[in-house]
Amino acid sequence: MRTEVGQSFVTVALPGGQEVKVEATGPTDDDGLTSVGLRKPFDFESVLSTLGSIGGALRETVASAAATRTTVEVRLGFSVEAGKLVAVLLGGTADAAISVTYEWSKEAPAP
Repeated sequence: MRTEVGQSFVTVALPGGQEVKVEATGPTDDDGLTSVGLRKPFDFESVLSTLGSIGGALRETVASAAATRTTVEVRLGFSVEAGKLVAVLLGGTADAAISVTYEWSKEAPAP
């Protein structure tokens, strides 16, 4: 068995039971199981939980700002680590697998 780190497509189970292929970075095992569909699909719930945590942390941070409107875009990629699909925050010009925009608005104070 040969293990290398690289890009590969992994099967991910969505909350509704649908499955989707996602490009992810991580170990690529040359054991033949992935190519014939014998690996269990990764659970997307951990990625959704990560998105919720990121949004919560951002909201707490921007709540103290004096702005009446704040928009934050987060770019995510995916990686397989310790047998789990994890979200990876991307920066710069890296291609994102998914972009999420968080937006918060509050009314301007009366004059």
